[in-house]
Amino acid sequence: EGVLKELDKNSDGLVNVSDVSEIVNERFERQVVTDLMRNLDVAEMLSRRLLESRKRDGHRSLESVIAMARNNPDALRALLFGLGAEIAPVLQRELEAQHDIFHSASVPDFKNNTKYAVITDNLREAGFGELSWFKAGLDGTIGLPDINILQAMEREHESTENFRSGNYGIESNPRLEWLFVRRPEVGKVYPGEKEGGGGRRRHAPEELVKEDVAKE
Repeated sequence: EGVLKELDKNSDGLVNVSDVSEIVNERFERQVVTDLMRNLDVAEMLSRRLLESRKRDGHRSLESVIAMARNNPDALRALLFGLGAEIAPVLQRELEAQHDIFHSASVPDFKNNTKYAVITDNLREAGFGELSWFKAGLDGTIGLPDINILQAMEREHESTENFRSGNYGIESNPRLEWLFVRRPEVGKVYPGEKEGGGGRRRHAPEELVKEDVAKE
């Protein structure tokens, strides 16, 4: 009962689409504000003030600065004095950037990239992650890459689930694509190739490394 009451945002005794929409909007807005605050780097400002206080007031160690701030409210208030003025210009820049994002009317132009862009209703849509993921980087989020690059790439192409490319309409699967590039069988016609020539052309890696573009 408590959960249903919490979900019933408009207090009409029902949980419907409008309630769910409001919950999603609240979550989105909370995330926007959270990311905004993280971008201010208040922790960086406070750490700088602590270190400056150690030098200015002659503390022997950072530990003594922390102990002083913890046990002396007046010293803590003095440490924070003027922090608002330091945060204000940074916050203003972040708010202006957020305003530009909300009011951006730009639409991606695919007309010059249709050969490489797959435009279809069957695409999987990606969502935005958290700012902490961005700051952690790829290795901090999904781990370091496999040092055995070639073997790792082959594992990524083990799937035999078929797909149709959005640009040329070729039906294939990751495993066939890997074999086509790395170890094509003589006499076998791969997706996109044509009997007697034409279509896609296979090139062994040994041949590709001899191309001028590869040498550059």
